[in-house]
This record gives sequence, C-alpha cells and structure tokens, in this order.
Amino acid sequence: LWFSSDFHAGLGGYDIFRLEWKNDPDGLENVLDLNSPANDLYPVYDSASGKGWFTSNRKGSFAAKGETCCNDIYRIQGIPTKPPADTLLVADTIPPNSVDMTPASANVRSLLARIQSEFPLKLYFHNDEPEPRTRLKSTRQTYGAAYSAYSNLFPTYRNENTDPAAIDAFFRDEAETGRKKLDALVQALISALASGERIILDVRGHASPLAKNDYNRDLSLRRIESLRNHLRTVENGLLSSYMDSSATNGGLLRLRVLPFGEDRSASGVSDDLNDLKRSVYSAEAARERRIEVERIHVEPHSIRLSQSSAAFDLGTVRQGVPQRFQVPVVNDGATTLHIVRGRSSCDCVIVEATPPPIPPGGTGTIELHYSGRTRPGPLERMIELEIEGSSTPYPLKIVGNVIQ
Repeated sequence: LWFSSDFHAGLGGYDIFRLEWKNDPDGLENVLDLNSPANDLYPVYDSASGKGWFTSNRKGSFAAKGETCCNDIYRIQGIPTKPPADTLLVADTIPPNSVDMTPASANVRSLLARIQSEFPLKLYFHNDEPEPRTRLKSTRQTYGAAYSAYSNLFPTYRNENTDPAAIDAFFRDEAETGRKKLDALVQALISALASGERIILDVRGHASPLAKNDYNRDLSLRRIESLRNHLRTVENGLLSSYMDSSATNGGLLRLRVLPFGEDRSASGVSDDLNDLKRSVYSAEAARERRIEVERIHVEPHSIRLSQSSAAFDLGTVRQGVPQRFQVPVVNDGATTLHIVRGRSSCDCVIVEATPPPIPPGGTGTIELHYSGRTRPGPLERMIELEIEGSSTPYPLKIVGNVIQ
C-alpha cells in the first residue's frame, strides 16, 4: 500500500509512505528517497516494472510564481531500499512563539521567555537596503546603521502619503517598536551568554514584491547579515567572542537562516515601479520589507551517563507541531561509550538517532523527535537507552510543557 500522509513523522508537508500487506503497523516505511520538505502526493507504483509516479510542489518544480506554488509530476525508477529503523526523520516545521531554554538559570530563563513571548521580532528596512541594486549576499553594514538611515527618511515617507496617519502609525508602532525590542534582546543575550549558554536565533527574511524571488532572497541574506554585524559590534563588541567561538566560558551565539519567506505579499501591496507612492512609500509596502527573529534556542547542558539517571527538558512545545531536539552526551568514563538504541514509553517522543561510539572524555548527540501527538499540559516520558556492555538500560526522563 502506497499513500501520502502528514500525520506520521516525516520531512515536512505530506510524505510518501508504504506498507507491506502483512497487517503489521510496525512495517510502515517513510520512503525517504522520494520525499522532500514540500508536499509529495498521489503515489502509484508498479512492482512488475519497477516504475511509478507521484506529484510534488518541491523546489525545482515548474512554477508560475514562487518556488513551491505548483505541483509537477515526478517519475520513480526503481524501488528505493528500505532505510534502517532509526533513520533520521526531520520535522520541517519550526514553531514560533515557543522557546527551548533547558540549560538557562531561572533568571535568564525568565528573561528570555519574556522576550520570546513577543516574537516574532520584526526589523524593517528601506527599499532595497542595504547594498541597493546589487546581487551581493552579504554586507558590512550593521542593522543599527541601516535603521538610522531609514529613520532619516521618515519625513520623505510622510510627504509621499496624502494621508500620513497610516505611515506615522507604522513607524511608531512597528518600526520603532522593533528597534527597541532588538535592544531588549541584546541585553537578554548578554546576560544569558555571560553565564555560558549556547544560543541560536532563527531568522527569516521577507521582501516587497518589486523584485523577483531570487533577487529578494539575496536581499534578505544581506539584511540578515546586517543583523549579524549589529550583534557582533553592539555594546562595544561585547557579543563578538560568543559569535566567533572564542568566549572562555564556552558561551556561543549563532544565527540560523530560515528559508525565504512566502513570495506572496499582503493584498494591496503594489509592485508597480512607476507608482512609488504605493510600491515603496506606503505603509503596506514598508511592512513587507523586513526580517523576523522567530525563535530563541538555548542548547541543553550535556547529560553524563556516569550518573544513575538523567532528565532532559523539552521546554515549551506545541500540540500538533513536530519538533527535533538534540541531547548532548558526555562520556566521562574510562572506556568507549556505545549507545545502541533508545526505547521510548510513548511514540510522541522517540530517539531518532544515537551518536557513534564516544571515546573517553568525548561528546556526542542523541537526537529526539517530538511528534506533537500529545495533550496540553505537563509532559513526562521515559526513554531507556541500551548501552553496549551494560545489562540494564539507562533511564532518561523527558519532561516538558505542551501548549495548544
């Protein structure tokens, strides 16, 4: 039986699955070689000829507008081999308005949670800035400098609007507010990183419809780079050592660039180069030219299997929204540590991958998958790690809080 589903753990969107006719649900297989982060649908397969067909709106499909707007037909040639049971299945969705803050102290956790609760943090730019009319993917300009130049243009924006009330409200309530929230985020990062935390910020770019998608993607990369430059230089470079991995306390700050935002702008946004009042200077157009910091990740502290048991906190997760977690493991024993597999008490949290054998003093990563198929409220599950050479499994408790 071949079918598509977005219920089972997959690569994002609808994935293609197959199941041998043995009345055995454990035989369900995600056909990884065929699937993508987009929607893969309507599979048919002829075992006699080894050929099949399916549809997909993955990147590379013929599209009138946007990379994933339309479905194409794809052909299967030869049935893929079945992957091992612990093959990594990546949940493509990254949920906004949630924060993974396991290792932070109580004060830092509270501070980051307050910042995260107001995400996404939207940072706005003037049209085609920085580095206008180029195909560069990077810039030396900081967001602070870009925004200062942008704010100097506010009178021009007002003059280009017959009724300036809407643009005044945009600059006051959105552009200026975003700039102030960035300052608050910087202060929160300073506190968290000073305590040795390892932090990743998820950032996504958006753009107005005046240019084609490939140009807008490059522009968004420049804008994200300006934020990276801002963080590196703000407060006299206080965060720079965390960004280049030279901080003596092990703290780390990274920006993770998410895929370019949707190609369809909000209704009413003009793409007419001959009508700059609407396509550049209107509040609707100005609102499209932004980057968004969507989520804060704080990497968890390592677990040490020399202890009798360990716990890992997922933090706040959403019902119905799959998510991946990485659990760092330190081998502080005298012999090589080989984690064979992990067995979970519930398929809502499973071990997707175990690390290669870890030498004494080395580190590795256990990868967990949270399926989202849980009820709102406190979450507590047990995972038993099978350790080579040990007659008893190692208990790893998984805790968290599920929200709707």
